[in-house]
Amino acid sequence: MILTRGHMHASGICFGNFGVLISGASGQGKSHLALACMGVGAGLICDDMVEIDSHGTDIMISPPQTAIAKIEVRGVGLIDARLSGPRPLQLVVDLDQEEPERLPKKHHAVFKQLRVRLIHAKNIPHLHYVIKQLAIGGTPQG
Repeated sequence: MILTRGHMHASGICFGNFGVLISGASGQGKSHLALACMGVGAGLICDDMVEIDSHGTDIMISPPQTAIAKIEVRGVGLIDARLSGPRPLQLVVDLDQEEPERLPKKHHAVFKQLRVRLIHAKNIPHLHYVIKQLAIGGTPQG
């Protein structure tokens, strides 16, 4: 996956300084996953639109200037949420791609010459717990 500077249709969350970009087509569950992560302690960077840029050797994700402090819940509507500031991107979660391997090799998203861990996460159960564990326990070997 190639990331480009500017706005991306995605949701951004963070566990402390561990920024996570949740990507996928409309209806794949980006907001649902962000909300589930918030339920286990994540902060919301932004729902539905995230700004991507670099700062030194870090890829940074942040809410766009036009961001509203809300998250969409299908069937409920927009609910209030406090937005977190910019965070270094540590993980990209792709909800469009399914990982066929039980113990896959590492995948990476690339922004300029910078690389960040990418997981193909379609149909992974309890994904919010997986993301939290990656944030607090580090990236898996492989």
